[in-house]
Amino acid sequence: MRFLIKDIDKISQPLPDYLVIPYIWHKLAFYTTWTSKNSLVVLCFGIPDVIRVLLSDLAQLRLDDPFSFHTILIEHVITLYDTALWTWRNVVRHREQVSANTKLPDSRI
Repeated sequence: MRFLIKDIDKISQPLPDYLVIPYIWHKLAFYTTWTSKNSLVVLCFGIPDVIRVLLSDLAQLRLDDPFSFHTILIEHVITLYDTALWTWRNVVRHREQVSANTKLPDSRI
């Protein structure tokens, strides 16, 4: 499985409203394999620290169900998508309010 999430880079210095917003891509990838002997192997690539901490506690994991890890994982990925979406919404709304009140430089120049 692979997930790409575009998020605002909160570490970078803020730029004036008419300039490009700094962003980062979260590129999450997962490989899972399960055997009938109740053995699960999961390889995780590019996961942010937030999800890494959440996945460290897998008390809900059932080894008799090969998809139980996917259920837990998807819940955390959806939360990350949701956070990124609402963060972008706030930035877009702020730009709409600024552009309604001031004339921004013409970007076609």
